Amino acid sequence: MTLLSGAIASEHVTASKIGAGILKAGGNAADAVVATILALGTVCMYHSDLGGGGFAIIRTSDGRHEALDFRQCAPAAAHADMVMDAASPRGMTVAVPGQLKGLEALHQRHGRLPWSRLFAESIQLAENGFQMRHDLYHYCSNGKSPYITSRRGTRTERDKAFDFLFDDHGDILSQGSIIKRSAYSKVLRAVAERGSKRLLHRSNSPRHHYKVNWSDPIQGKFKDKTLWSVPAPASGSIWIHAMSMLAHLEIDRAGTSEDLHKMIEVQRLAYPQRTKLGDPAFIEGISNIERALVDPLLCQERARTIDDQTHVPDHYKKAFSTKFDRGTSNITVADSDGLVISITTTVGSNFGSGIIVPELGMVLNDSMQDFSSKGIANWTGYESSTANYSEPFYLDLLTHIVAGGKRPLSSSCPYIVEDAQGNPILAGGAAGGSTIISGNIQVARNVLEHGMTASEALRSTRVHNQLSPNSTQVEHASTHLGVLVEGLSPDQAAALESRGHVLEWLPESRLVACCIKFHYTNKGIEWDAAADPRKEDSGASVYMT
Repeated sequence: MTLLSGAIASEHVTASKIGAGILKAGGNAADAVVATILALGTVCMYHSDLGGGGFAIIRTSDGRHEALDFRQCAPAAAHADMVMDAASPRGMTVAVPGQLKGLEALHQRHGRLPWSRLFAESIQLAENGFQMRHDLYHYCSNGKSPYITSRRGTRTERDKAFDFLFDDHGDILSQGSIIKRSAYSKVLRAVAERGSKRLLHRSNSPRHHYKVNWSDPIQGKFKDKTLWSVPAPASGSIWIHAMSMLAHLEIDRAGTSEDLHKMIEVQRLAYPQRTKLGDPAFIEGISNIERALVDPLLCQERARTIDDQTHVPDHYKKAFSTKFDRGTSNITVADSDGLVISITTTVGSNFGSGIIVPELGMVLNDSMQDFSSKGIANWTGYESSTANYSEPFYLDLLTHIVAGGKRPLSSSCPYIVEDAQGNPILAGGAAGGSTIISGNIQVARNVLEHGMTASEALRSTRVHNQLSPNSTQVEHASTHLGVLVEGLSPDQAAALESRGHVLEWLPESRLVACCIKFHYTNKGIEWDAAADPRKEDSGASVYMT
């Protein structure tokens, strides 16, 4: 078996190293991405777990492109009159998970090593223990300063399934403490031996009938580069729409007020279009809408509407409100055989529904909240999106078997970029709810337009404007493990405000991105892989044969 070189970037350095170890053991990018995701589910269960789902964009070693949809779906009894919000019972927010089926499908089509081999390191982590590190501690608290360090008075106080994260006094385990997940390790071992049948074995369970969707990816252009991402119910077409508009604008030096203004205006034009999207299995014409969004002529026409001032929201076309996942993780892997995979997984909010199945140790998603509620405005007062209602779908096959349910709209848009010769030159993705789209736009443009390295592209300051609410999120400068993350300067802020922008200051961007940049030399491929410095446990790993 020929060993493959490769690179892995994810939100946890331990998971990335496990992925690199899979390459060293003779695996390929598909094996590495599955093993990395399993490790993330073990140590970053607040973002990724077997109780979630996601999307993947794949470039095969022979240059073909595929999209994989293993997004959570609504149970068969779901209906459009259901109201999903923070007051909903936690169990009502759980959608049918797709993650295990998705990983299994990816491995069956593209994997190289035995399925069971991909679980070994995660089983060891869960059984023998791993350290409580900064990011897990952060998400066990309220996720912002000052931290809430005790479970007393919270919804986890009487929930024994969360005991592994707290000490006998009800306080979050201190950083450096060893965490063991014995119930989860047993599930991993069983799934390693028997596959998805171990969890999805009941014939009357909607999970048993869940099916992943393989499809053609959405494709667009950025100058002479080809962009690939995942179609609806993901938001790949929105990312491509924005990138294509930027391609038709005059280049300005990175970080200038003119450059930042154009970036914000492109986002204000692109984001309202996402509310036209939904699950194409339910809504006719979604593919036509996506084809229009990535059309170069339309993108050029819309780019020409940008001037030197911002405008009222109606100028950009009124949009419905939508809801987006937040507890999300992205993994990007590439190998020397040409297989490239960027995959985004999510359990919804941080720790999903807040339910850990005691006998399984598995975090369940809250992705039913990602649907719009019929006739109910969200807290900003914007009406709901009809394309994102949670009506169930019944596929009337010859056998009259009821199958599946509707999949909620997602902001996920993992991507791959190729040069004019069809060689991959950049792959990446992000976590962070609705900021995923704006973050992927900025990271990709930093590399493609401004020539930044992967780490430079990730530590550059970010702006986010989704039109509703009518303000731009900007971040202060911050330092993480000695790495300076650029923030918006007072001069930049004043220049944007002079153009009419309303700024909302954040300590740092909510986005967690990662990417791999490709370099081609006489000796072969070299990878520049990096993960977001805003998360202190993030990291990339490169294995060279």
